[in-house]
Amino acid sequence: MKHMRKLALIFGVTFVIFNSTKVVIAENQLTREELLEEALIVRYSTQMLEVTGKLFMCEKITDIRRLNGNRHHRLTIELVTFEKAHMPPYDLVRLTIIDQSDQIVITNIERKKNLSIAELDEFCYR
Repeated sequence: MKHMRKLALIFGVTFVIFNSTKVVIAENQLTREELLEEALIVRYSTQMLEVTGKLFMCEKITDIRRLNGNRHHRLTIELVTFEKAHMPPYDLVRLTIIDQSDQIVITNIERKKNLSIAELDEFCYR
C-alpha cells in the first residue's frame, strides 16, 4: 500500500510538471509577425539606447512604410524607459527611423515624461 502511494505521488508530480511545461512552451511561441517585429527591434536597439540613454521595455513598432518603392523604410517605434530594476520614472519615447539598409537615421524623437502606473499598464499590456 505504501509503495502504491509513492508510485501514485510520483505519477501525479510527473503529470503536473509535464502539463505545466507544455503550457509554458505554448505561451512562449511567437507568431511570424511577432518574430519579425522582435528582429527589427533588435536591429534598432543600439540606436534606441543611444537616443534614450536609459534602459527600456515594451518596445513596439507602431508604423512601418516602404519609401519610394525601394528597400528603404520609415518606422515608428514606441518604448518605455525606466530607471534601475524597472523602477520609475517611466517615460514614453516615440522614435521615427529611416532605414536605408546601409544607414539608420533617427529623424524624430518625442517624449512623454513620467507616465503613471495606469498609463504604463495600458501601453505595455494593451
